[in-house]
Amino acid sequence: MFPDLPKSLISGAVLLICLQCAKPPSVVKGEQNFKLVDFPKGFVKKDPARSKQNLVVTTGEYEVRILSKSSPGELLFGMKDYDDAYAENFYAVTLDGRFEVRAVGADDWSQAEKVSNTRFDPFSNDTKVTGESLQYRGKTFAKTGRSWESTAALPSLHGRWLAVFSHTSEKDKPSYGVMGGGGRGKGEMFIDVYDTSSGVKVLSANAPHQGGDKPSRLFNNTFWVGDSYLVVPLDADAWNHDSADGHGESVLLGILPGKQ
Repeated sequence: MFPDLPKSLISGAVLLICLQCAKPPSVVKGEQNFKLVDFPKGFVKKDPARSKQNLVVTTGEYEVRILSKSSPGELLFGMKDYDDAYAENFYAVTLDGRFEVRAVGADDWSQAEKVSNTRFDPFSNDTKVTGESLQYRGKTFAKTGRSWESTAALPSLHGRWLAVFSHTSEKDKPSYGVMGGGGRGKGEMFIDVYDTSSGVKVLSANAPHQGGDKPSRLFNNTFWVGDSYLVVPLDADAWNHDSADGHGESVLLGILPGKQ
């Protein structure tokens, strides 16, 4: 293919191309209120079989509480494992527009205020997909990506805001039956947030995903905290390759006006 070039140069060029393809998430509307939040380390718990080792919790099933006594106020993030037990570490994210992240302990978590974490309800008929758009409360809302997933939209707690989900992905991966495979090809996931009263789009972002059960699982795990905060879990492995010892989870956090 490149007969006159050294192998090391060819390998470097291929690596550079791969890294350029894996672009990080991008906020295209509402940059001050919609931010990428990176947790520096994964959520972990003790391995019951090996007391000196930790197991990384990868469910993507966050729970968020509010630490209103801190200044500025903060959202506290925990993650549940498949047995509903929490990982042993927690993170706080500031609500002052800086989106600063710090590690917190179990005491902070237990003292934080529990608020509603509203996820997609597969039995709800509040929203209806009609071709390229989605209907909610008599209004039409557009998607950005080419295709819908089963989780197409998520209204906030009292319906003031509506998050619309879509994606543009490569051809679905082949399934090998009991051997695995199948699911989406890699691509981009899109999140558009609308004011349901005016129909105006207030936040918009996109992020890469690696395919398989994504972006479906990520949309399904997206949730509203109260009526003002949107948390979108992301596929950090799709772009984050700069840490030799691994990295934590990543989310998009949206802050919208309104009381809880």
